[in-house]
Amino acid sequence: MDRIEAISALIHHLHAETYLEIGVELGRVFLSIRARRKIGVDPCNQFYKSMFSHGLKWELRRSILAGKWNKLLGREKPLFFEMTSDEFFGRKPDLFSEHKIDIALVDGEHTYEQAYKDVENCLRFLAPAGVILMHDCRPGTSAQAVPAKSLQEAAYINKADRTWEGFWCGDVWKAVVRLRTHRDLEVFVLDCDMGLGVVTQGKPDSVLSFSPEEIADMSYTDLKKDRTVLLNLKPEGYFYEFIEKHHRATV
Repeated sequence: MDRIEAISALIHHLHAETYLEIGVELGRVFLSIRARRKIGVDPCNQFYKSMFSHGLKWELRRSILAGKWNKLLGREKPLFFEMTSDEFFGRKPDLFSEHKIDIALVDGEHTYEQAYKDVENCLRFLAPAGVILMHDCRPGTSAQAVPAKSLQEAAYINKADRTWEGFWCGDVWKAVVRLRTHRDLEVFVLDCDMGLGVVTQGKPDSVLSFSPEEIADMSYTDLKKDRTVLLNLKPEGYFYEFIEKHHRATV
């Protein structure tokens, strides 16, 4: 299972209408999701450029057609904002004054600090039954977990590391640890697609006890020693069990 399948399942089972994606990049996920109200945020314009590439011509036509049908049916068209997530939440809070976020994907800057901030901002506008997904929460090697501001920086840091294969998660996993330590939320990570973090309102099944300083000082070595406990790691199949439980709790 990957994040596209997980998002689509959540939208279907929870009858979600408003989808927010932070970190659209080339738009592969954003263009694949079918939601009544779809909002994308990314400071780079790779999304627009990719629309005209050969590989995304069909997705572009399908997206334009969907937009026309949405307009005819009185639905809102997909929205894209070329700005940082901090700018977006600071400048566009009115977007969620009537319709809260039902499903959000946090897949922007792969740093602990920014991932945590993005989740916190999503929580401010999250619907009572809303769900936040976080990508890249389970790095498999120290090279994948290297702290950096971009893939290019990570590649430079890892240029002498033979385990580096180009897949990069950063230290997003520490945002999961912090959420499980300092917030009264249901938080776990699915063991698929480089680690899919799931955050929603609800009673946590377990909590952690670390100071902010201890979390900031953690390294991949700490994660490797206690991955299952730190991330509340769940098998992929748990996802549909979660959906059923979450649906019953919110109807």
